[in-house]
Amino acid sequence: MKLNDGMFPCSKRILILSRFVRLAPLYYTTFFFFWQVSVIWGGEGPLFYEYTKMSSCSSNWAWHLFFVNNLIPWRSKDMCMGWTWYLACEMQFFLLLPAIVQQYYKVRENFWISIGFLSAFSSLIVLIVIWKNDISASYFTYKDAYWTVLYEKPYARLMCYLVGVVCGCTYFSFKHEKTTSLADLDDEDEDPANLFDEEPRETNMIKDIFKNLQRSSGAAIIAIGLGLIVMQLLVAILSKVNSSP
Repeated sequence: MKLNDGMFPCSKRILILSRFVRLAPLYYTTFFFFWQVSVIWGGEGPLFYEYTKMSSCSSNWAWHLFFVNNLIPWRSKDMCMGWTWYLACEMQFFLLLPAIVQQYYKVRENFWISIGFLSAFSSLIVLIVIWKNDISASYFTYKDAYWTVLYEKPYARLMCYLVGVVCGCTYFSFKHEKTTSLADLDDEDEDPANLFDEEPRETNMIKDIFKNLQRSSGAAIIAIGLGLIVMQLLVAILSKVNSSP
């Protein structure tokens, strides 16, 4: 993008199509093998008894071809390689990715606005779905609606994808963008003239945190400690919820 003034070397449609072409042949081959060939030899694995239940593809196979099997059928579970909902979600999210990444490179403020809007919108839909279907937070009281209108749907998974996008863009800044701040002059070998040999970029706060953690072992240890504390708190909360559904 730097060589093309922030533009992709090809159109966004070509990028999306190239991803489809890259994934589809292998996916279709695996899908057909699982549906029509595996049954010929059978199996002896600990979960092979579920094969009959998970290979009911006669009515749903077409939705897999277009990566919409996590959307159709809407209110019933897809019993045809059901775990492939993840691949469908990823393909759908990729429709947004080129535009979002281009915003990060060209107008960073618009990038953060887009991330915030998409996060808020998907969270709102999730809350509405949970409220309308009376879905419990406890794993032991999940209703069928949890698996059909929430678990596999893109609005329930978009937040995680956006976190990955933010981390990826931040890592790009961390590794490849030169700073517009003199704070990085702590390194004696750094030439100040080299810091400003490209167009200044807006500050990325997450990148600055990474830089500080890289410089200070004490801050890194504190960050690890805080992460462990948060993890334990979440485990305790989930344990409490599941123990008292």
